[in-house]
Amino acid sequence: MTNQIAKIDFRSEEYFQNIVEDCRAIVVERSFNSRIEIVQGKWEVGQRISVDSDYQKNGKGSGKFIEQLGEEIKLSPSDIYDCIKIYDQYPKLNLLFDKFGKNISWFKIREELLGRRNEKRGTDKVCYRIEGILEAFKKWFEQSKTTVADEAVDEFKKYLIAKRK
Repeated sequence: MTNQIAKIDFRSEEYFQNIVEDCRAIVVERSFNSRIEIVQGKWEVGQRISVDSDYQKNGKGSGKFIEQLGEEIKLSPSDIYDCIKIYDQYPKLNLLFDKFGKNISWFKIREELLGRRNEKRGTDKVCYRIEGILEAFKKWFEQSKTTVADEAVDEFKKYLIAKRK
């Protein structure tokens, strides 16, 4: 009996296709809803900070204020600044949703409206791979007794580290 079930291709069955379509719709809709919640939450953080009179008097322009706030609410200072900038550019949330439609995400907003690339998106992996290649390169040149390559590798490493910050 189990061998017969293993040979069936359920994809050709109409009931199976109905389940697939329903599940895809659920996944797409819930994914959209989660992106909406993130965007709305970030916008609300920007709103809360921007309209606060104490922030206007004491904290605006203070990196220390943003840094300490970030520590308390578990957001990076750059993320907090972005929340404020987005609220300042779009004081009505529906305008932000109108601009991006169903294709909205915090990543897209940061990239398109603020000109930011998400620094964490793959950059570290690439840098670590390059550093590994450089280590192998350096070992090879050590065997060849060349000092110029060592200096070049060290300078390039410094450059990579600076780019990650």
